[in-house]
Amino acid sequence: MCSPPQDIHRRADFIFVPQRDWICSVLGWIGSAAFERSLRHVASQQGYHLSNHGLEKLHLNESRFIPVKREEDIFTGTCSVVITTHARIRSSRQSMIW
Repeated sequence: MCSPPQDIHRRADFIFVPQRDWICSVLGWIGSAAFERSLRHVASQQGYHLSNHGLEKLHLNESRFIPVKREEDIFTGTCSVVITTHARIRSSRQSMIW
């Protein structure tokens, strides 16, 4: 059996989420922290709240969850531009340009 060198450390994160939260949770784990912050900021400017639990449309004192079946649903609702997985992986020092 092959084992890694002793100076290499690995970490695995296991997340368990309800099926209705799956897409929003996965989106939060794919890409850089800068991408996630930028997407949440854009959602906020459009009157939405994006979290690992879903996408909510905020209106006065009420909010309602938007059904999300695909990642594209989040982009369509918040910024009208779909960002591919490869484009999400950036250095944390770079900011997303919308």
